[in-house]
Amino acid sequence: MYFAFADDSRQATPSREKTGPLVGIGGAVVPGDQVASLERSLETLCAKIGIPREQQFKWSPGKREAALKALTGEQRLAFFTEVLQLGGSHGAQAIVVAEDTSRAKAQGAATHEADAVALFLERANNAIPSQPGGLVIAGAPGRGTEGKFLANCIRLRDEGTRYSSLFALPLGVVTSPSRHIRCLQLADVIVSCTLARIAGEFNYSPAVFEHIRPLFRKELGRIGGVGLKIHPDYVYANLYHWLLGDTHFVRASVGTPLPIKGRPFESDAGEATSVRS
Repeated sequence: MYFAFADDSRQATPSREKTGPLVGIGGAVVPGDQVASLERSLETLCAKIGIPREQQFKWSPGKREAALKALTGEQRLAFFTEVLQLGGSHGAQAIVVAEDTSRAKAQGAATHEADAVALFLERANNAIPSQPGGLVIAGAPGRGTEGKFLANCIRLRDEGTRYSSLFALPLGVVTSPSRHIRCLQLADVIVSCTLARIAGEFNYSPAVFEHIRPLFRKELGRIGGVGLKIHPDYVYANLYHWLLGDTHFVRASVGTPLPIKGRPFESDAGEATSVRS
């Protein structure tokens, strides 16, 4: 069995030109025979740098993550780098979906958050062999929303999405507080750093994102739309070139050279490098 560890993230005020508010969900798909070793290795790393068992690590640590918050910039970068390298050495594949909430939804879901979940489940399903199949473990949503989140995931498991039967996810989705599972904390770093990078944050995310990029799942030689999906593609496809190094945008097995003329971000990535988001 495979396990997809997932968490959500938001960027309300991106500094990147032409970019609206973003919501996202993402994390890592890990082979079942590697999960225990990865979880233990992450715990050993946390112990080594002084993060106690009862504290989690997050991309944006708060008061409850005092040990990580106390690390300086270079120390924190080194920690996140080692976290991601451990993921890679255990066969983790990163998948992130980001949606611009000022644009139309991809799947016609009730909210952009639910829409992003459907897109994520499609990509997790594609990453997992139907035999043995897999399970998605998501960080528990905010208080009062977990029931609605799980009900939507159960419906998607039973009915499928617009483009996928989700056959490889027979057990659907379960949730857990992220503080209990280090692999969920890895998922937070992946999705939150990636969303910050898409939003145009230029002070902290680029260095960490360079260690996420090799983990993204690929198909037909590209990451865009597979390991990283930014909706809608007609606005953001050229970012697959600038952020990921993709040379082609692929749809229905047909590749279009990137950057695509006449689309946003044709000549550059539209980054305001002096602005923090």
